[in-house]
Amino acid sequence: MEKQMIGIGIPTAGSMKVETVISLINLFKEGLPLQVLFVKSSMIHANRSSVIMKALKAQCTHVFFLDSDMELPYGILSKLLEHNKEIVSINANKKGLPLVSVVKPLKDDEERKELFECESVGLACTLIDLKIFESIPMPWFVSGYKEDNITPEGEDEYFCKKARENRLTIWCDPSMTAGHIGDYIY
Repeated sequence: MEKQMIGIGIPTAGSMKVETVISLINLFKEGLPLQVLFVKSSMIHANRSSVIMKALKAQCTHVFFLDSDMELPYGILSKLLEHNKEIVSINANKKGLPLVSVVKPLKDDEERKELFECESVGLACTLIDLKIFESIPMPWFVSGYKEDNITPEGEDEYFCKKARENRLTIWCDPSMTAGHIGDYIY
C-alpha cells in the first residue's frame, strides 16, 4: 500500500479567516501526514492549478483544498479518506441568502443520508486523489461562462465537468457541512 501524504492546498488572495486557521490546526490533530501548500494571487483558478503542481512536486498522494474562508467540521479529512474515492467533498453553501448549496447531485430525486454521486461540488473543502491528474489534460481549472455566455461558471464547476468527461466520479458526504464565512457563516 502506498504511503499517504495529503497536501492541504490553500488558494488565497492574501488573508485567512480565524475560523479557517482553527480548522487547519484541527486537520493536524487528526494525526495524518500533511503538508500545507499556500498559493497567493487574486486568480483562484490559477491558484488551484499551482496547488496541484506543488502537491505533485512534493509527491503527495492527495490534495485537500481548504479555501481561506471556510470553517470545517472536526475529523473531516479522516472521514473523506475512508470513502476511498477519487473526488469527494462535503456540503457547503454559497455566500448569500437564501442558502444555496454548492453541491449539485447527479440525481435530484432522492433523500441523501449517505455518500452520493454528484454532477459537481464546490472545491472549497474537497479531497482529490492526485492520480486523476494523469488522465485529465490541462487546463484543470478555468473560470468563465457557461454555454449561454451570460451565466458565470466557476473553476470548480469547470473542473467537475472535465473530470466527468474523463469518466471520473464525484462524491459528497452529506453527514458533514462546512461553514462559508462572510458577514455571516453560510
